[in-house]
Amino acid sequence: MVPKEIKKEKEERHTEKERERERKMASLTASSVSVPSFCGLRVEAVPKQVSCGSTLAMPSTRSSSSSSSSRAVISASFFVEGLKEKSLAVAVAALLVSAPASALAVNIEVGDEVGSFKFSPDVATVAAGEPIVFTLIGEVGHNVIFDTAGAPDPVVAELSAASMGENDLLSEDEPTHKIKISTPGTYTYFCTPHKSANMKGTIIVK
Repeated sequence: MVPKEIKKEKEERHTEKERERERKMASLTASSVSVPSFCGLRVEAVPKQVSCGSTLAMPSTRSSSSSSSSRAVISASFFVEGLKEKSLAVAVAALLVSAPASALAVNIEVGDEVGSFKFSPDVATVAAGEPIVFTLIGEVGHNVIFDTAGAPDPVVAELSAASMGENDLLSEDEPTHKIKISTPGTYTYFCTPHKSANMKGTIIVK
């Protein structure tokens, strides 16, 4: 081979090697200075695991919102129930205030439709100061007189005030006799016109 050709071949090989080395250096340089690309991130309310190409999860506010709503509903329920209880208490109190005295009193019937000489019930137990109402039943007149024999003076005065006059009778015009006895004890009363027929009764004051 001619020396010139040999020299030219060597130069070409050298040039090729230089180019190859330059390509390798360029490749190494590019890999050393290249910045890793980050995957795109998006925010959603549903929790997911974060990975390249995945979405970034933020804590969901649904559970806390739902919990708050539940607490609000429960609080509202208790509030409504409280209002119902208060309304019921007010209604009962109003009913008690507006009810007639006879509805809250101990009622004792005097006589009956067939003209019997009796008090019904013939024994009644009441609280001290509780109203007692004697109501005439039928057309036969009767009265209510308390027996004061042997009673202390203060009690005698109270029983005398609770008694009707001996000549007074319950009638269609005045069919009721209302009293209160504040001193505890057992007290007997009778109907004057029919005392001999054993028309009497007993009131026990607690």
